[in-house]
Amino acid sequence: MIFFIGCSSDDQTPPSAGFTLSDESPTQWDRVILTDKSSGSTSKAYQISGGEFAMSDDLSVVVFLEDHTYTITQVVKNNQGEDTESITITVAAPDNKYLIDGKEIPIVSEPDWKQESKKVRIRFVNEISGQPNPDHVSIFPIPGPNPLEATYLFDSTGKFTGTYLMRITKDYNTDLGSYEWTMNFNGNDGDGKLIIDLVFKDRLDPDSNVYEITIENYTLSTGYFDFPSGS
Repeated sequence: MIFFIGCSSDDQTPPSAGFTLSDESPTQWDRVILTDKSSGSTSKAYQISGGEFAMSDDLSVVVFLEDHTYTITQVVKNNQGEDTESITITVAAPDNKYLIDGKEIPIVSEPDWKQESKKVRIRFVNEISGQPNPDHVSIFPIPGPNPLEATYLFDSTGKFTGTYLMRITKDYNTDLGSYEWTMNFNGNDGDGKLIIDLVFKDRLDPDSNVYEITIENYTLSTGYFDFPSGS
């Protein structure tokens, strides 16, 4: 795909292409800033190949929507000729995980939003081989000042900061139809421990918006919870 923007030049010498990226090792959904270093052009275009992406109207920011290898090429022109410069980068997949007492537990499917008891929850799924229902961590953001239950307010930058409730489930028992272990605890009230950032806003489909969710380290007052022994 090609994006164009007009430029001014005295057209006395051939143009010189050049640009830099704020991050050459980004993760999928990261916002990468393009800084134009070209000179002497009357027109400038960017060609991006390798996967889906979104670009700002002024060509200053690109969001890579897939974990692929991308090539970004700048093409500059004036009446004396043209010049190009390319940068190839590899965009990594998000490293979704949670930690319990230093043990890293991967989240192998995309987090999703669910409704439970008229409240929104964000569920991080951890599929377990041979287990019909996955283990998961669920976060329940505590509603903000909006009087409608389960309505969460984001500011103009797409940021939500608030408190939350959290639930961890472990070891689904098919015979019982329930999890062997369920642990619930609260975020620190009023400390803004849950941060949800809108990192990609889909212009056509709000359900396709992408959020970055951050929870600060939480220490259980009872110490490490050993799921197999229940202690």
